Amino acid sequence: DLAGTFNCPVTLADGSETIIQNASFLESLTIASIATLRVADNFYLHNEGEITNRGTLLLASGYSTDRDRLTGAGLLVNEGRCEVYQGDVNAGTARVHNRVFIRPSVQIVVNSGAHLWMGTSSSLLNAGEVQVQASARLDMVDGTPLDFVMFAKSRCTGDGLTTMGGNGRLLVLAT
Repeated sequence: DLAGTFNCPVTLADGSETIIQNASFLESLTIASIATLRVADNFYLHNEGEITNRGTLLLASGYSTDRDRLTGAGLLVNEGRCEVYQGDVNAGTARVHNRVFIRPSVQIVVNSGAHLWMGTSSSLLNAGEVQVQASARLDMVDGTPLDFVMFAKSRCTGDGLTTMGGNGRLLVLAT
């Protein structure tokens, strides 16, 4: 388990399974291709640098109340698998306040029953796939400008609900 503040680059090695319990990363965090990082239910990961996910990043949706799961002014570059899952039958919302970039050929998945809310200072830059499964929700409805950018050949899939409101913008870029 990791907790505390890290003011240096951190790499999670292949084969590692790490649980975050309120940790802050001020520089870079790299999740290797065969590593798993899970933000524990009712805890957060604060990112001021850049998280590069080449493995698996798991964020719980709620745990009976809305909870900020990924905070800070940093960037999440998803080159692996990022999943938002329902952590509790009374799950609230997993809230993200980072810019998220999804590389081509990879995806972010909002699992059935889960709720992902992109909040203040966040944006979703999709060059891969955003999958919102049945009974799941992806909301970009904060009062501040939020961009959902769809690059050429990117996809949004699933039977769930994606909502944009407030000052949100959907930008679809051609080839």
